[in-house]
Amino acid sequence: PTMAALPVPRFFMYEGSELDFGWMARCPRFAELRASPTNERLAEVEMRSLLVSSDARTRDPTLATLFYVPLWEVVSFRVGRCENTTHRDRMRAAWSALRVSPYWKPRRGRPAGADHLLASTGCVEDNLKLSQRLGNLLGPLLIPTIFGRDRAYSPYYKYSGIGRCTVEIPYVSNPHATALRRARGAYPAGDEPFGGALSLSETDDYRAAGLSDEQAA
Repeated sequence: PTMAALPVPRFFMYEGSELDFGWMARCPRFAELRASPTNERLAEVEMRSLLVSSDARTRDPTLATLFYVPLWEVVSFRVGRCENTTHRDRMRAAWSALRVSPYWKPRRGRPAGADHLLASTGCVEDNLKLSQRLGNLLGPLLIPTIFGRDRAYSPYYKYSGIGRCTVEIPYVSNPHATALRRARGAYPAGDEPFGGALSLSETDDYRAAGLSDEQAA
């Protein structure tokens, strides 16, 4: 069967500011990030927007097959200090909350966290890879999880690969490229063929849209 024909598993979404980073949309720099080329690395934001109102979401953890952690690590890293917390504070708070969660436990012969899902399409941000941004507490804790990434990372990229299982998810579209293509009539508003990309270079698309390499970076 196709993926579309497969049943969507029931999932439980963590709440609370330590593990649900939706509150960071209030941070002063958040709107700036969403309007910048960095937006293409914010699949973590798009995933929460899709799942928060999904029909597959259950508020009864006993009915859940998966446990979704809406951690916005790229937003947190890029926003910096917000509401009297730093990125390092937030990663440590997430570690403290997750490791004592009643749902973070071995199930069906798998280690604790094997049924937990997170997402990040962040790349190398200020010379720091994913595990380095998560920190030396949260990073190792998340090794058994399912991680939505732009691609699967081999052991060679040990600081970029987190999680026992990788689900490939698309980048979000670059807002500048989208706006320029729409303005030039490449496609009408609301009829874009695809809103992002997997781990393929979009350089040709950016240049065709009239962006400089700096704007596309």
